[in-house]
Amino acid sequence: YVSKSAPPSIAASASSNGIEITDMIPAATILLALLRSATIVNAWTVYNIEDFGATSGKDSTAAIHAALAAASEQRDGAEVLVPPNGNYFTSPMNITTNVVLRVDGNLTGLRDAEEYPVVDLLPSYGRDLSYEDLDAGGGLPS
Repeated sequence: YVSKSAPPSIAASASSNGIEITDMIPAATILLALLRSATIVNAWTVYNIEDFGATSGKDSTAAIHAALAAASEQRDGAEVLVPPNGNYFTSPMNITTNVVLRVDGNLTGLRDAEEYPVVDLLPSYGRDLSYEDLDAGGGLPS
């Protein structure tokens, strides 16, 4: 709480049932006022996938990949928006560091299995694994 002896810009008075309340103001009220007056130095860039050609109900893979690529070029981070009230079809995608994918609508995977390429496994425990390594031990389902 801030006391009544605070500077005039902080002290305030209000009336509740005819009783003047000037003794104390919650510190949260002051903090909220300061936050409202603050200016944002680094604006967060938002990329709407529709601005890159995405269309609800259709394959929007190229547009989504383009929006993600544009967002990844922002040094301070960026957001890719899937707008509400839409259903956008896509194949797999990679999201890089400092990029947020905000899905307010729907993302649906394409049904065509050819759109899902086999991706090499990531290095694990100091050596590269391959599908052959796993398959040799019977690790892959047939």
